This record gives sequence, structure tokens and C-alpha cells, in this order.
Amino acid sequence: MDKATLVAPYRELATNVLFANGGAFAAHGIDISMIYTGAGEPVVRGMLDGRGDYTHVCAAPVPAAVAGRGLKILGAFQTSSFGLYAHPEITSLKQLRGKTITLTGSITRPALETALRRHGCSLEDVKIARPGGDRDSASPRRPFSAHERVLDGTVDAISANAPQSQAAQRAGLQCLLRFGDVYPIPTCALLATDRVLQQDREQVVRFMHGLLDSIDDFIRDRGLGMQLLSDLGMPEDLVEGTYWETRGYRRPDGHLPEEVQRLWIAWSKEELGLTEDVPPSRVFDFSVLDEVIGHR
Repeated sequence: MDKATLVAPYRELATNVLFANGGAFAAHGIDISMIYTGAGEPVVRGMLDGRGDYTHVCAAPVPAAVAGRGLKILGAFQTSSFGLYAHPEITSLKQLRGKTITLTGSITRPALETALRRHGCSLEDVKIARPGGDRDSASPRRPFSAHERVLDGTVDAISANAPQSQAAQRAGLQCLLRFGDVYPIPTCALLATDRVLQQDREQVVRFMHGLLDSIDDFIRDRGLGMQLLSDLGMPEDLVEGTYWETRGYRRPDGHLPEEVQRLWIAWSKEELGLTEDVPPSRVFDFSVLDEVIGHR
């Protein structure tokens, strides 16, 4: 049984559930474990320093891949995740003028800019604050309380994904926008290090088999999916809503159109301040996915 380690920001992140289904990976000879590093750059460091081989988060790893730091996106398996949740008194994007918003995730800023423009506003009409306390509240200590900063007036809206999105809805916040409805750029992908791809491609193939089986299990078996979410430490009152929210966005076929690949690269280059040409082959490698799908 080969050991493989997934790097995730924190335990309660809903997309961890696909990798908590150890039986799906064991069927392909993979003994999977997870380490939790905190969000952002620590995820990238956790992969590049050899502690982990894979991740499913995109916020920092995708720009790292664009920068040529030794990561590859092998497939994208969730078409939407983040929503924009506002104070109950705010019911439309137009009402965000002059308001403060915190954003997390790799696609939220450009998606928000496009959505605002469609409603006669611009990004300059709102104040984008650094997550700061939102990321603190998404730590294992208080993973479901970001909505409190909206209710107490610290900020006016937040981006949130499951289970934080479920907590926000239960607190009465308004969902003004699903970012994945603006651009079809996934927020759950499988990324591997160039090291593991070059040194043990056969393991990567088996890992991909396990992931696709786990996605199938989650979609087909509600009881299993909810039990796995509970096992991650999610409060029971958020489990069922999280299951149905995330189930509808799972994509067993993780290919991305070339247009979307280039958009993702362009956004990451802007974030990084890069001017060099970045070919998609530096960032994306769907050959493992093609091989696995071809044998299913």
C-alpha cells in the first residue's frame, strides 16, 4: 500500500470529504492521509517541502503553478463553491456601493468585478478588505463564524464556501452571487507536485482512480457523504445543507476548456505581477485524467 499525503488548509473544509473516503483510495493501493497547514502560501510550502504530494485547493497553489514553482493542475472537480453573502438588509449587487467586502479564493475578485459591471457598478465602487479576521475565523478554532463580522457591522459582505456558506445562510445573510455562475472556473481541483509526477506517475494514476471513485460514492450515497462530513468535525446542523450544496457542483470529468485555462492563467499573472508568456502546459496536465477516464 503506497502512502500519499494531501495538503489542506484546515480539517473542516467541505472538499476534504472527497479525500476522507479512505476506502475509495485503498481499493487502488493508496493509503491516504491529510495534513493541515492553514490557508494560502502554507499549502504551497507544504507540498514543495516534501510533506505532501497533492492538494485540492486553488487560491495559492494555482498562482504558484502559473509562476512555475513545480505544481500541476491535473483536473478540476467542482464547478462552483464560493458565494457572496451580504447583510440581510442588502438584497442586490447595486446596494454594495460604498460597502466593504472581504474576498477569499482564486476567482472571486475578477468574478465580482464582472458581476458588478453587469449591474452598472465597478470594483472601484466597493472597498475590498483583506480577509484578516475571516481567515482567523476559518481556523480550526472557529471555522464557521465569518458571518458574525457581517452581522456586527465589521464588513458588509463576505465570500464563503461550504460549510461557512451554510452557516451564513442559517444566520440570515443574503446570497447575492455564486462566483462560479460568472466564470466556469472550478474551486476544487487536484494538483500534484512535478516531483511526484516525474518520480511516481503510476501512483498518481491510482490516486486519480481513487478520487473519481470517491466522487461517485459521494454523489450516489447520501448517507456515506453525510457521515464523512460529520467525521470531519462539521456541526450536525450544517451537514445536510453542506452535502446538498456541494453535491450539485461535483464534476467527475475534470477537463477545462482552453479558454478557461487561459483566463485562469491571465488572472494569476495579474495577481503575481508577471508579464512573461505562460503556456498552459506549465500549469495544466490532463494526461493522467485522460488515461484514467480511458480505462473506466
